[in-house]
Amino acid sequence: DSAVQTSIPPGPALVTNPIQNFDGPDMDIGNGLFGGRFAPPDTNADVGPNHVVVTTNGGVTIYNKSGTVLVPQFRMSQVMAGIASAADDDGDPVVLYDPLADRWLLTQFGISTITNNSTHELIAVSKTGDPTGAYYAYDFLLTPNRFGDYPHLGVWPDGYYMSTNDFNLAGTAFLGAGLYAFERSKMLAGDPTAKILGFNTGTADGGMLPTDLDGVVAPPAGTPNLFIEFDADEFGAASDLIRVWQVTPNFTTNVITATALPDIPTAAFDASQPSSRAVVEQPSPAVAADNLDAIADRLMHRLAYRTLSGGTQSYVLNFTVNVSGVAGSSSTTYQAGVRWMELRRNAGTGAITINQQSTYAPGSGNGATGRNLWMASVAQDGEGNIGLAANASSTTLIPTAIYTGRLAGDPAN
Repeated sequence: DSAVQTSIPPGPALVTNPIQNFDGPDMDIGNGLFGGRFAPPDTNADVGPNHVVVTTNGGVTIYNKSGTVLVPQFRMSQVMAGIASAADDDGDPVVLYDPLADRWLLTQFGISTITNNSTHELIAVSKTGDPTGAYYAYDFLLTPNRFGDYPHLGVWPDGYYMSTNDFNLAGTAFLGAGLYAFERSKMLAGDPTAKILGFNTGTADGGMLPTDLDGVVAPPAGTPNLFIEFDADEFGAASDLIRVWQVTPNFTTNVITATALPDIPTAAFDASQPSSRAVVEQPSPAVAADNLDAIADRLMHRLAYRTLSGGTQSYVLNFTVNVSGVAGSSSTTYQAGVRWMELRRNAGTGAITINQQSTYAPGSGNGATGRNLWMASVAQDGEGNIGLAANASSTTLIPTAIYTGRLAGDPAN
């Protein structure tokens, strides 16, 4: 990996202790909501001005920013009144805060109930900025004969956007990616005629994410939402790269346009990984069957966007790579690290370029016992400072969370 960070820039270590640190929910809460744990739990969270909302498969918990539980864990279907299939609480949840409207989105897919050969995406939109209050609920049908798995959403001024990994309805064959746009303006108003527009790719694409806006400074009107994925020579691509799709819906004509922009070469990385999902080691007495899923074939939520000072359009993303130094064909030769990137979009030409990129993996080069960092998330604040959090585990390190960051004025990469 040509971008592994091998040194720390001179100067004081500025990463501080967290302002708040509190336990999230447990799936097995003992009150009969679930009767056990889901595997995987699909943990997801977002933060608003006054609240932290955490979703796991089927359940939602709402906290204040001090970590006090305001609403104990409840089934997501409770905020989806009137949607019959919501009671299935099938999972794959996402919660997002919409900073432009001061609203909350709670979403899960519906796959137990098939309607007209289509699976469902269920979305609840809060009626106010208070996530403990009432919600509008929507039931959208996805492309027929394609099971829309792994839905991930983003907030954008002209719509809510969603990517899926599509399979046949039996879930046995991968078909490609789904790129969707929902009619945000009507959803915020509780209008039941809100539309969904979708575009589907072939099997060469998948694991992509839509752009999700942070902050209250919107991009210029007409700026398209970008869906991004990565590809690698280990997957059959000519080189390591990221691929950007520009997606524009027209809810008046019911047409969605999705255009793949030219591929963008990246600094080389190693995308090799074991075929098993039991990849990342845990300490003894754990055995190989207890190893954790690296989920290293796709971007990690979220693809976060900011309009920075001077109108700079900036995106940050991350994915997991192998940093052992040898092909990661087994858990003992595989070591996970985090490749992060900041992209910039030229507001005039629309061209996308990599502004900086690096692989964060202290202690790399040790697949047998070295620390794995994986399943990360990255974001930046209004000043352009970037924060990165990740899971960490090894044969000697109990699974935990780490975080690091860089200031806007630090050396690039």
